[in-house]
Amino acid sequence: MLRAASFTLRAAHQSRLAFSQGCSAGARAFSTANTDKVVTATVENFDEHLNSEGLVIVDFTAEWCPPCRMLGPVLKSVVPENGGKLIIVDTDDSPEIATRYSISSLPTVLAFREGKRLGAFVGAQPASFVQDFMKKY
Repeated sequence: MLRAASFTLRAAHQSRLAFSQGCSAGARAFSTANTDKVVTATVENFDEHLNSEGLVIVDFTAEWCPPCRMLGPVLKSVVPENGGKLIIVDTDDSPEIATRYSISSLPTVLAFREGKRLGAFVGAQPASFVQDFMKKY
């Protein structure tokens, strides 16, 4: 019984590892193609990106968060296609930014225009939801 449980846990870990590596590779490939519309922010450059012209979508995320890994590729595709700019904030690397906006759940997505907060949603959502969210603003 113990051997079977160990095998199952090992298989589950390998499956998660393969999934996360696949997601990372896809994100790297995408980010090199859309560097002006999808940026990873730091404390030093966040305000500059936030005050960009047009609709700015901020994705508060973390590598260890499964719903964040589900939502990330959706945002990276939908936001630029619909004329927005996506700012990705890793809350482990930049907790000060998350604290500024009282982020308590991940993923949290905020919409801004001209530096003013317009709306938000929490949790992984399908592309159609993200498109409708962007159309509001």
